[in-house]
Amino acid sequence: MLVVDENNQLGIDESGFMDESDFNTPISILHNDIFQLFSETNIFMYKIYDLLSPNANDLIGLFFVGVYIKIHKQIQSAAVLLSRGLEEETKIMLRSILDKLFIMRAIYNDKDNFDKLLSHHNFERRSLNNAIKNKLPGLEKLPYNKNLPKGNRTSMKQWANLANMDARYNVVYRLFSTNIHCSLSSLESDLSIKDGSPYMIDICPHFEETAKLLLTILDDAFNTIDIIVNYFGIDKSEYNSLKDRIMVYQNNEFNK
Repeated sequence: MLVVDENNQLGIDESGFMDESDFNTPISILHNDIFQLFSETNIFMYKIYDLLSPNANDLIGLFFVGVYIKIHKQIQSAAVLLSRGLEEETKIMLRSILDKLFIMRAIYNDKDNFDKLLSHHNFERRSLNNAIKNKLPGLEKLPYNKNLPKGNRTSMKQWANLANMDARYNVVYRLFSTNIHCSLSSLESDLSIKDGSPYMIDICPHFEETAKLLLTILDDAFNTIDIIVNYFGIDKSEYNSLKDRIMVYQNNEFNK
C-alpha cells in the first residue's frame, strides 16, 4: 500500500500498489483463495527486486529488469480492476501485458532477438520522422532528423512466434483486441438486446470470468518471473511452491 515515511516522502510497502481494500471487495471475497494467492505472488515479486544485481554493461539484463517492473505494475493494475468488477478493462490490461511479455520471452529464448527489437524501434522512429517531414497534422512543430537509421518492423504475431507463445497470441491477444477497439461485440456486452432492440444499459460490475482472468494474470506473472529468476540465477524454492499451487487452481478452472 502507499505509505509516507518520516521525511514525508510517498512510497510503497511490501504489497506495492495494492492494499487490504483490494482483497475485501465482494468480488475478492467471492474468490478469496485465488486473490490471496495473487497477494502472495505480488509480495514475492517485490522480494525479487532485492535479489537483482544487473550489470551496467548487460543491456539485455537491464532490459529484462525494466520490462519486469512495467509488467509487475500492470499485473497489479489488472487485479485491482478485476476486484471491482471491471472485467473488460482487465482484458485490455492483459493484452497490454502480452505486448511486453512476448518480446521479453522472445529475447530470453534467443538473445539475437534483441537486435530485432532495436531494429523495430528504428523502424518506428523513422516512420514518425517521415510523418514529421510531411508535416502531418499535429506534427508541424516537431524537428525532422534526416540522419535516423533504417529499421525493420516485427509484428506482435512474429514476436509471439519467437516467444513460442502462439497459442497465447491466438487465444488471449487476438480475442481481447475486441475489448480495446470500438468493436460491435464489445459494445454489445454493455447492452441487453430483446426482440432486436436494446432494453437495458448494463453499467453493473461483471464477475462471471473473474476466476479465469485472475488465473491468466497469475500465469503472465509467473511467465515473467520465470525469465527473471532463471536469467539472474535466483533461488527457485518459493517460485516452485507458488507455481505448484497456482497450477492446481488452473487445472481445476480451465478443465471444467
